[in-house]
Amino acid sequence: MTSNVDCFFERAGFDRRSIGQIHGSVGQWQCGGVPTGQRYPLLAKERCSDQLFPPPACVGTTVDNMDFKGDIPRCIHCKQGFARPNIYLFGDGNRFVDDETITRSQGYRQFTERVTKSLKDSSELSLVVIEIGCGLRVPSIRKRCEEIHNACPLAQSTLIRINLDFPGSNILAPRSDSDSSTIFAAGEKDTTTVNIQGTALQTLEHIQVQIASMDLATRGRGI
Repeated sequence: MTSNVDCFFERAGFDRRSIGQIHGSVGQWQCGGVPTGQRYPLLAKERCSDQLFPPPACVGTTVDNMDFKGDIPRCIHCKQGFARPNIYLFGDGNRFVDDETITRSQGYRQFTERVTKSLKDSSELSLVVIEIGCGLRVPSIRKRCEEIHNACPLAQSTLIRINLDFPGSNILAPRSDSDSSTIFAAGEKDTTTVNIQGTALQTLEHIQVQIASMDLATRGRGI
């Protein structure tokens, strides 16, 4: 899951079916409706459909300042509405097309339900949630990571939060585990959340080194 809209994961070689871009993607565009040319009401006609289409050719822009010079691209379906990237903008409301092939909203909801049920059915299973570089200004992914972590049995889920600026800031209220069978003794630290202050690449590389050294140590003991 990512709140980025730049198609980075897909361009890096990830299977797009395994990527949930919850705020949409610049790789797909949608009808933006017909504007009034006034501040209010904004639109004279809402979008014609939920059908997405490839972005228009980048003709009529300058790389230096991105000033638009050509004709405003139109929706390829109705030919009237202004074309816009399929990304969620502040204040969009239902103007954003929540396309399941892009956002994977339903797929992620089903995934979380399966995972939490499996953990509750078997105490031998565990889940690790790795959250990387999710800030506080748009905390969508940060909130989702806390939600699935909080929904799991306490001793069976670990949230690893890698963040250079805000590694220890929670969005949701602390979880209540009064019914949990896991009890921490006085002075014992709850290690179900691991906050790491650092950049993504350096931290992941360091974790990889540690895992490799643990594997070598395990093989050396014949385990």
